[in-house]
Amino acid sequence: MTDARTPGSRTPSAAGVRRSAPTDLTRAAAQRYLPPGEPGAADASPGGQLAVAAKRDPLRVAAAYLRTRLTYRFDDLAGYTAALTAPTFSTPAFAARSRPSAAALARLAAARETSAVRVGGAELQGEAPNSARARYVVVSCTVTTAYRGGGHTAPALWTLRLLRGARGQWRVDGVLSTD
Repeated sequence: MTDARTPGSRTPSAAGVRRSAPTDLTRAAAQRYLPPGEPGAADASPGGQLAVAAKRDPLRVAAAYLRTRLTYRFDDLAGYTAALTAPTFSTPAFAARSRPSAAALARLAAARETSAVRVGGAELQGEAPNSARARYVVVSCTVTTAYRGGGHTAPALWTLRLLRGARGQWRVDGVLSTD
């Protein structure tokens, strides 16, 4: 996987001080942020949503879920809630379990946290008990997180459990691990 960091800015401020790398990470993550429902937020299709036919592919659903889940900004608390619950890609029960608390929203705002993700790929977890009703998918990605005073870019692997629902469409029902 490649590092998604952008080169440091050399634009001097009014006081003649260079901007630091954390500021650059914040700007880079903010530039990649797309509010929920914007084209590209979940997929390249109109409205940023996967087409109904694509929801029959658990790998595409898992990748779209992660794009949604890991793309948020501190100044869009409704968007953060939508990112964590990802109702388009989650089972209703999992979306309800994923809803952030008021304390989590306050911490996000206080930290001025922003996150963006670049999904690398998705594949079925070979050792998992995949069946006609449940699939276990590993999604690789690079996550850029920025917050007041810092930030970082790191590769990550998420293992998701998807359940097959109505009309053969897959929905995420749990995050089993993140590395």
